[in-house]
Amino acid sequence: MKAAVLAAPAVSYLFGPGSLKDVKVPIQLWRASNDEQVPDAWNTAVIRQELPMTPEEQVVNGVGHYAFLPPCGEALAKQVPQICTDDPGFDRQAFHRDFNTAVVGFFQKALGPYR
Repeated sequence: MKAAVLAAPAVSYLFGPGSLKDVKVPIQLWRASNDEQVPDAWNTAVIRQELPMTPEEQVVNGVGHYAFLPPCGEALAKQVPQICTDDPGFDRQAFHRDFNTAVVGFFQKALGPYR
């Protein structure tokens, strides 16, 4: 692996002290400011502190954990509205256009142009 993007990672419990010390690739770390499922203090902060190099960090203000999921279709929104409902004023489709562009830009910078 030569680079990685982590969006709202909910896996910090997998990492103990020093367990990420050998990670030497560029990391882009995304988190939601209002994430109640995986709060920064015990998820992204753990990853950020354990990495030997400071990751490129992006904080999406005013949204919760599920903003990183793609926009929901009508059927999914009826079945699991909690993952499909966003805070007022948040446009998930517009966010994902910007998010996707930022992720591609990160990989282009980290890995060089695609050949």
